[in-house]
Amino acid sequence: MSRADIILLAFVALLLFLLPVISSEFFISQIATRALILGIIALSLAFLAQEIGIISLAQVMIAGIAGYAIALMSHNSAGLGIEMPLVVAVVGAILAAGLAGIVMGIISQRSTGIYAIMITLATSVAFTLFARQNYQIFNGFDGMAGITAPTLGSIQLSETYHFYFLCVISSLAVLMFTLYLRKTALGLAFQALRDDRQRLAALGFRPQRTVVVAFGLVGLIAGIGGILLTWFNTRIAPTSIGLDVTLDVLIVAIMGGIGHPIGAFVGALGFVLLETFASDLIDRDRFNTLIGAVFLIVILLSPGGLIGFGRRVVERIAMLQTIVAFITGTKRGE
Repeated sequence: MSRADIILLAFVALLLFLLPVISSEFFISQIATRALILGIIALSLAFLAQEIGIISLAQVMIAGIAGYAIALMSHNSAGLGIEMPLVVAVVGAILAAGLAGIVMGIISQRSTGIYAIMITLATSVAFTLFARQNYQIFNGFDGMAGITAPTLGSIQLSETYHFYFLCVISSLAVLMFTLYLRKTALGLAFQALRDDRQRLAALGFRPQRTVVVAFGLVGLIAGIGGILLTWFNTRIAPTSIGLDVTLDVLIVAIMGGIGHPIGAFVGALGFVLLETFASDLIDRDRFNTLIGAVFLIVILLSPGGLIGFGRRVVERIAMLQTIVAFITGTKRGE
């Protein structure tokens, strides 16, 4: 990672670890924790969009597969599956999401633009309908409840602050992973795939395989988010992975900005704040109107999203400092 990435990560980590000291339990449990989980899932979408130029609307589905996997390997209200040790359940759920990502990559490896969006969306909707109708594995529309975060020794991870710190550590881990991956040879291959598939093939890479690898890696990220989301809600059901949730994640990723991985978390925080306090501003039935209006304003004012707006502000401040320093130096010279 570059020096700027390390400084940014250190600042974000410090802020997140100090947040419980300066905020209320409600803010931690209902806003910060949920924003971190939503940010992880949105990051998997944003990374694909930024690095290989494909917008996948199947990331919520992949997160849901991890959620169902952790439910089937844990105690649940439906009595389905087999309860497994914590490590086996978590690793198995993440690998299930990674495998789902690979399958999704195989399906959409030759597609780009609107065609990739439609293929991933159709697959996501098909899986949601299948989960709603299947009772032997997914318990149909009701899904599975009673899925709580486990206990590590004397630490109950379902407790508000313990679960928050679990989400913080997970978020920082996926951030470090994506920032590191962008600088590796594989990350450069992803960017070459985004810029020109034919040139990538001329260099000896197979573009289709590169797409599959990218989907598999972001599938692991979405899987982490899916597990945390299932523990946060203590349940998993088709409504948890429906079209409305998929669109929410898309809005989060674009509104935050796909130019930098941190944008997914910035967008998630803004979205959760609006969702939480919208009832104080407008009628609940008009929440989607408010989200749409804010989304349009952000995109019109800053095509790079909130993170792009922040960069522009920093650049303007640096420019002003340069101008002031130049004027000051000129006056001293006189």
